[in-house]
Amino acid sequence: MAIPENIINSIRDRADIVEIIDSILPLKKIGANFKALCPFHHEKTPSFVVSAQKQIFHCFGCGEGGNVFHFLIKHQNMSFVDAVKYVASIVGIDVPDSDMSSDYKDILALNKTVADLYSQNLVSEDAGKCRSYIESRGLKEDTLKTFNLGYAPESWDFLVKKLRAKGFQQQHLFKAGLVARGKDGNSFYDIFRDRLIFPIVDHTEKV
Repeated sequence: MAIPENIINSIRDRADIVEIIDSILPLKKIGANFKALCPFHHEKTPSFVVSAQKQIFHCFGCGEGGNVFHFLIKHQNMSFVDAVKYVASIVGIDVPDSDMSSDYKDILALNKTVADLYSQNLVSEDAGKCRSYIESRGLKEDTLKTFNLGYAPESWDFLVKKLRAKGFQQQHLFKAGLVARGKDGNSFYDIFRDRLIFPIVDHTEKV
């Protein structure tokens, strides 16, 4: 997805690099700048400096530096687009999703539906063994809800049937890595069976 240059510039101009980095890596004000131990290499004396005036960071130990986007890309392992969107969400600027492919949108919607199905299934009779395992590990109900944990039943076609009924296409299930193709080449079966499920959610709440 290509974000217009003027929008990127507006987002960067409105962002406060000190505030954003400090929310991830606590900074200490020293003079006009802010310092911390560098997150990109091991050190005992802080050489990682963030400039509020220049809106950049620089480590005098390892040489890493750049603007707020570069920090998020390097430290949070974000793509450039995700870094821009993350900062945009903080500063209150909307980034259009018009360039997002239809397939990608469908798979994101599919993943959210699947996570919810597995979560609902965690309280079913089929999940008794899984619930016992969860209790043995000391996980509380609040934790299950916070991370939307779920249970994939032993059935070979739980997702195939549920999602077909909801109108999702099997090709999207296959692309999302949720089902595998049978030996006949025409049928599909669930990949996740009899498993405790931990949905992975990104910083924009997409599964």
